[in-house]
Amino acid sequence: MKKIINLVTKYNFKMLCAFFIVLIFASLLYGCFNDIITSDRDDDLVATIVSNKKYYKVGEQVELSLILRNRAKKTMELMFNDGQTYDFVVKAVPDEKEVWRWSEGMFFTQAIWTMILDPWERKTYLYNWDQKDNESKQIAPGNYKIEAVISSEPEIFANPINIIIEEPKASISFDTIDKGTQSGYHERSSFIIKDQARWEEIWNLHTSNLDQVPRIPKVDFDTDMVIAVFRGEFPSSGFDTKVTGITEKGGKIEVTVTETDNIGGMVLDVITYPFHIIKTKKSALPVEFNYREVIK
Repeated sequence: MKKIINLVTKYNFKMLCAFFIVLIFASLLYGCFNDIITSDRDDDLVATIVSNKKYYKVGEQVELSLILRNRAKKTMELMFNDGQTYDFVVKAVPDEKEVWRWSEGMFFTQAIWTMILDPWERKTYLYNWDQKDNESKQIAPGNYKIEAVISSEPEIFANPINIIIEEPKASISFDTIDKGTQSGYHERSSFIIKDQARWEEIWNLHTSNLDQVPRIPKVDFDTDMVIAVFRGEFPSSGFDTKVTGITEKGGKIEVTVTETDNIGGMVLDVITYPFHIIKTKKSALPVEFNYREVIK
């Protein structure tokens, strides 16, 4: 009898474990399908916010676009409780403190109305923000989050974006020594050159693809230094690299390099090695490279 009881108990334990495993699996499966159903239901009307770039100088206008799209195959209706159609909000990062709101101080007509959007129709709302806060004062340099909403009932929120208002920097002038897309140096690298021996070494590597090496440009390393930027190998034309600015701030030199991918235009089927070599005032400060990507 004892053996029978133990066998039944053991059998029930196994059944109980199997039951719980099936229950957990069913819960996970339901959660997955529930997420999919919710996502599909909420994606018919989509709001998207776009800025014309990420980095801005102090006082520079920030061009904002709020795009409302109907991605459904049917006509959609949006109800509004007053004359306000949309709103932009800017918050400081990371404390999320609101510094500016487009609708601040505005008055809207108190009338219920309906917006009709045909299948795949989109509406775009544009505004140029002058970096002034709700008290019409210039905001401080730093990181900011921009939010936007379509003021319908219910509201449609766009995913926020981030921009950076850069601190004023002392600009440093520079001259181009050589620039192009055919270099003998094929690695992605950047060099700070402060003496003649190193300059000759880099120049010889750079011109190693030429049958006749051009005369090395003269540089007075008592007063100047050379900055060489090589982007590496690409399978076609349409790729570029360019030093677009040098600034001094906070005890360091910042070199801004803009890398452009012109993939939307006509390109040539030829291997390229974009580069830019410049000369600027010599400095003992550390040099930091800031790379920015532009896709056309």
